[in-house]
Amino acid sequence: MILCGDRLYLNRMWRNELTVARFFNEANRVLEMDEARLASTLNALFPATGETDWQKWPRRWR
Repeated sequence: MILCGDRLYLNRMWRNELTVARFFNEANRVLEMDEARLASTLNALFPATGETDWQKWPRRWR
């Protein structure tokens, strides 16, 4: 058993909680990217049509 603050955990549940916390911490990290390469790739995948391009729009609002 593990006592953490005012909470008592079984060892297995403690490990499970740590695993979940690590997963979300790793998934939340900022990834480095080359903005010019990203723009070039998006332009190749979604050519200009004269309408609002919703595939590219979110990139502009970081």
